Amino acid sequence: MTTSSDIGRYLSGVERLTRNDAKGFHRLDLTADGFWTSFAAIPYALPAFAVSWMHYRGAYAAAAGDAALTGLGFYVRLALIDIVNWLAPILIVAFVAAPLGLSANFARWVIATNWLSLPVAYVMAVPVALMMIAPSLETIAVIMSLVFFVLVIAVFFRVTRLAFDNDVPVALAITVGLVVLSFAMTGMLQAAFGLSFEPIPS
Repeated sequence: MTTSSDIGRYLSGVERLTRNDAKGFHRLDLTADGFWTSFAAIPYALPAFAVSWMHYRGAYAAAAGDAALTGLGFYVRLALIDIVNWLAPILIVAFVAAPLGLSANFARWVIATNWLSLPVAYVMAVPVALMMIAPSLETIAVIMSLVFFVLVIAVFFRVTRLAFDNDVPVALAITVGLVVLSFAMTGMLQAAFGLSFEPIPS
């Protein structure tokens, strides 16, 4: 079981990585058990995800009116989208890791980025929560979201570069590829699950 002290150590390691300090890997559990344990970051991130789900529900309900079905199933579908968006990039990189000679560092990349995604989820939830609490500050919240998004991409690139032994082209390809994939998958899954503001006809 992952303890709070373990998580604190892992997050401190990730924080070092974000400061371009490869010694941060020493604070992560890079064993096989540590690989699977890093996925515990997903349930710990769910409260942060829930903030965006509630905000999306409000926007969806406002757009769809009385026809909106926003019960438990709505939240389950949003959760599935977030979980797929977390796991699919890992599976894709796993698929190409061996052909591209990345297998040796694949596990530590997964471990580092899984734990990185935990604080990122809470950081990205801040402007969303602000929009919900103070709708009049929506413009400021949107700007915050954009700034945080750019910073998150930069940090993800840095951690990925360190994980793959400072291979800039590989880190750049993975970062850009996964950002594009995330946007594409989110849109497709929302449409497939009937969660877009203009749901696909049944």
